Amino acid sequence: GTVYNTRGINTRICQLNTLDIIVERYNPQGFKRESLFIAKIPARVGAYTIRDIYDCDVNADVGARFFLIGADGDVTTAVFDVVESANNKLVVERIDSTARQLTGHLQVTLAAGPKQRSSSTPYDTVRITDCRFTLPFEKR
Repeated sequence: GTVYNTRGINTRICQLNTLDIIVERYNPQGFKRESLFIAKIPARVGAYTIRDIYDCDVNADVGARFFLIGADGDVTTAVFDVVESANNKLVVERIDSTARQLTGHLQVTLAAGPKQRSSSTPYDTVRITDCRFTLPFEKR
């Protein structure tokens, strides 16, 4: 039920014909505190399994990570990996190349590893359910 502002979608730096989604949350002072990164989304309509972060292998699945960030927005304090046993999926419903918008929905569960859990980590699991999105994208 919460609406977040996003930076949009960019092509992957490994020069694959895929898209990335980056959603970031900033505190009132303007410092980044959370970042959700979903990468290697095929640029076509379809349903895709989300796995833990990927490499630039053209055959790898969509990958994701969630980060908690401290200090002045440049220090990662915790990394959350995709829980592979959960039902993690991203559905691309529409790609509008004229308006440059991607529409779809996703659900994903991420968990902090044992080394990441500390007094500075307010939770150990992040669940994103029934997330619907329409995001702008740019061509590079």
